[in-house]
Parts: sequence; C-alpha cells; structure tokens
Amino acid sequence: HQVYLLVVANEQWAAAPQTGFAVFPDKPLENCDFQLREPTRLHGQLLDERTREPIPNERMIVYQYGIGLHDMPGVEIPNPENERYGVQPIEQYYATTNERGEFEFRLGDGNFDLRPPQYEKVERFSIAGEREVEMNVTTTIQREVELVGIVIDKETSKPLAGATIHGSVYRVQQ
Repeated sequence: HQVYLLVVANEQWAAAPQTGFAVFPDKPLENCDFQLREPTRLHGQLLDERTREPIPNERMIVYQYGIGLHDMPGVEIPNPENERYGVQPIEQYYATTNERGEFEFRLGDGNFDLRPPQYEKVERFSIAGEREVEMNVTTTIQREVELVGIVIDKETSKPLAGATIHGSVYRVQQ
C-alpha cells in the first residue's frame, strides 16, 4: 500500500527510474526492468555568495522525485485516518565538498533538485542520459555571533540569576 520510486545509482551503473505505481500485498510487481548505463556525473563547486570563495567541508544534498499519488489517476491506497498529506516518493543523495568546495554525484535519469547547506535556495534540474552535468552553486555563509548581556530586574535593576532568554535572529541580505 505504497507508491514507489525505484532507482539504480552508484559509481558504476545508473538507469531511468521506475515510478508512477503502487505496490499492494500479494500482488506481484511486473514490467519493472532497468536499462543500465554509465551514470551521469553531476559535479560543481559550492561558492560563498558574497566573496565567490570555495566553501570546503559542507554537505550537499540531491533529492530525486518520483511520481506522486496525486498524479496517478485510478490509483488509491488505504487512508483510514483520512490524512491530507501529499504522497510522493523521494530519494536522497549526499556528498561533502572537498577543500576546493567541489562536489560530485553519480546519478541516473530523472527530476532532481540540488540543495546547498543552508537550504535557502534550490537548483532544479533533470537528467536524460547526459554524460556530465556541471552546476556551480552559491550560498550565504551564516557567521556565528556570540551575544553577551545581563538580565536585570525591572524594578531594582539588579541582575537576575537563572533567567532563560529565547529569541531569533533577523538576517538582512547584503
């Protein structure tokens, strides 16, 4: 009772994904054959948005999307709680940038997006048999800031011990 995205993606082999179907108990799945090929090399560099300097040792994520249940006419899966969530299979691939900010993935065909570490932007792309795809990505580096202060009593102006402060940081794009 689930929709699926079946992929072949590793250093040696790739294939077009098998998606757009549901699997049910005691019903064999037929006609899911993979045509193997050499994977597409997705590579590029992660750069600081402001300085254009390479960003080393950061995690990059590629999401691959299958066909969602809402795009499969006539396919229904049990929903006893009548939940209203979208149902779409997704595969994730991870890489870490090297000392020059370079990353690399080996992928098959399909629809993807590439997300830098801060997730503030998404680069969408498709692969259809290409040998290589190059994508240089920029992101804004979040600088760490230490806030120092004293919490004081409004009436006596004396420091309060054990106070907890909650807040958020407003970021201005420069």
